Amino acid sequence: MAKRLSFADKFCEHEFCGRKKGWDGARPFFLKGREKDLYIRMRSERNKKQKKEVSKLNRLTRVWSVLYLLIAAAFFGMLAYTDILKLKYLCMAAGILILLLLLTVPALYSRKFKKSRTIISLVLSIMLTAVCAAGMVYMGGTLDFFSKITKVGASTEKYYAVVRKDSGITDGEGLRGKTVHTYLSGDTRYAEAKNKLQDELDVEYAMDESLSALAAGLLDRTCEAVFVSEAHYTTITEEHSDFAPQTEIVYTVEIEIAAENIAKNIGVTQEPFNVYISGLDISGSIDTVSRSDVNMIVSVNPVTHQVLLT
Repeated sequence: MAKRLSFADKFCEHEFCGRKKGWDGARPFFLKGREKDLYIRMRSERNKKQKKEVSKLNRLTRVWSVLYLLIAAAFFGMLAYTDILKLKYLCMAAGILILLLLLTVPALYSRKFKKSRTIISLVLSIMLTAVCAAGMVYMGGTLDFFSKITKVGASTEKYYAVVRKDSGITDGEGLRGKTVHTYLSGDTRYAEAKNKLQDELDVEYAMDESLSALAAGLLDRTCEAVFVSEAHYTTITEEHSDFAPQTEIVYTVEIEIAAENIAKNIGVTQEPFNVYISGLDISGSIDTVSRSDVNMIVSVNPVTHQVLLT
């Protein structure tokens, strides 16, 4: 005696056989009356749910595809702006980027592709976006570095009036009319700074022949205050470990230094060029003005791929 199939069994059998034979969606020939109506309602509800899920995913991927294109365009624009690649390599990079976009953007934006293709494209686009973002961060840091070391314009050299912390002098007014010891130097900027301090606070000067003598005089209380450049102050604090803890800066004089841009604008990927490298004899900020104790000329030939140091 044949076993009577329940509606659920008939539904599952129809779904399985229908997909296997390629006629999924056709009405089942074995259902009648109430079962047939229930089956149609179940299929309708399932299709609505699937369409709703696909619609949500499609809205998300459409928004993401626009953001994805903007990030890719920004990456290529920055790559072209940095001018670190030869034209042929830049064109190759553009071709690869366009190919990847053609493989992923249509599946992200259009509703005609299968859900699996859309998800694969979404994952690939996220990976490519991460690469582009990392590249832009790296190129941004590189541009910022070059901007700092090639910046041409007026710079400022600082000179400090330094006293002992227990001297009772807390600002520049405490120096007015006093004798300040300073370094004996023929530097014109040093002389300009001393004249400026003298005009502002009416101080008198006593000259010492070495930085060590200045530091020792202040620490031994043989003088009330010393006046030194920022570079010399750094040198003193490095050579005398007890100088910084026992002293403080109470007044600062700033001298503006004009600069001239003598660099030539050339195509560094096609023409040979020279780079002047100068090292200061102190630590600290790159803006600090000091003596240069290392000087090199780097000659670069981008055609022969040779670099010479002089």
